[in-house]
Amino acid sequence: MPYLDVQGRICGFMNFEQDEESGRFFRRYFVISLEDDCILCYMDNPMNLPEAARRPILEIQLTNISNARIAEKQRPKVEYCFVVTTSKREFYFQADNHRDMEDWVNRINNASKITVPSSVVPGGTLPLGDKNGGDARAVSYKTEVVGGVVIRTPVQPGAQLSGESESDEEVNVYTREAPSSESSPKHVAGSMDKTAARLFPGRNIIESGWCVKQGAVRKSWKRRYFILDDQGISYYKSDQEKIPIRMIPLKEISSCKVAEHGPSIQRDNLFEIISAGRTFFVQAYTPGEMASWIESISDAIATKKKGLEQSVFYLCNETTGFEKQGTLYSNNG
Repeated sequence: MPYLDVQGRICGFMNFEQDEESGRFFRRYFVISLEDDCILCYMDNPMNLPEAARRPILEIQLTNISNARIAEKQRPKVEYCFVVTTSKREFYFQADNHRDMEDWVNRINNASKITVPSSVVPGGTLPLGDKNGGDARAVSYKTEVVGGVVIRTPVQPGAQLSGESESDEEVNVYTREAPSSESSPKHVAGSMDKTAARLFPGRNIIESGWCVKQGAVRKSWKRRYFILDDQGISYYKSDQEKIPIRMIPLKEISSCKVAEHGPSIQRDNLFEIISAGRTFFVQAYTPGEMASWIESISDAIATKKKGLEQSVFYLCNETTGFEKQGTLYSNNG
């Protein structure tokens, strides 16, 4: 069962599928280290190993973990199995009993949870008293590292810290059912390609993966799972959802580029999706992922625009009776 070591870290033994989709589980020792921002995997308790063998054989970055969940359906023959989904692969674990399984899942989810401030006071300051010289009141601050930037956010008395009211559900949205099968996936470039391809086997997925986006009303930041296909870009609460929070049609997107302005310019790897009614600010986890998203979305916009222009051209020919004569067009008299 998981326990706390002398350094206050959560640790313990579990069985672990070291080679992806091999079905073979090995006994390993794990440490959830918040200081290292990793789940560390060892052959045995490091205290029992010679000094030369005390380095971890595997490190799973906490910031790359999207969630941990029970995996009874995915691995029905493995008792007390749960899965940790990251931006690279899915890691399967086997706990000793049901209680330990739930304990590990909760602890990993808590350790990997992304918390972001709901707002940032311009200039980074807040007066401690009123303008009329009233008594100064103590102000609480929430300090967080977001996108490599340390942010201190003043917390008003009685205010919620979590910002759970997601603006995406409060504004007019586009929603749709799971798409029908039109063509097989041609290319899946995102970090969660296997998950997306498995959930949407008939969808022409171009890119998929986890990003952090800003809400429209409360300006809070939340992790969302994005899927770009030949119709638009959709984002979901998790990589297991089939109904998106919102779908932005490609025909309504004018451009996608590195963010040059806005309330969150200090965030690393920030890009913007500019549509007819709103600019969406999205933060990728690495510069490479940001560049990949921008390139994929821009290419998809260009392809969609070209297809629409061709459709309009052929429609005009059919309705007006224009015929091509050399390099000129006439209407037969």
